Amino acid sequence: MSLAKYIIDPENQIAYSIIQISMLTSISKSQIFTEIKTGNLKVFKCGKRTLATKQAVQDWIESLCKMKNI
Repeated sequence: MSLAKYIIDPENQIAYSIIQISMLTSISKSQIFTEIKTGNLKVFKCGKRTLATKQAVQDWIESLCKMKNI
């Protein structure tokens, strides 16, 4: 059985795990946790998992770009 049909395209996801955010942004997990702790990246819990909505990740990246004048 092929697992390819179970792989979700990140573009179509509505929420990301910390590991997925790290892979998508090339930002370390420790830096992401720092951003969460300071309130810059909004997340929610689903059971034991910490997730961020696609919009929250986009807003966070945009705020980082504004801070750096990119």
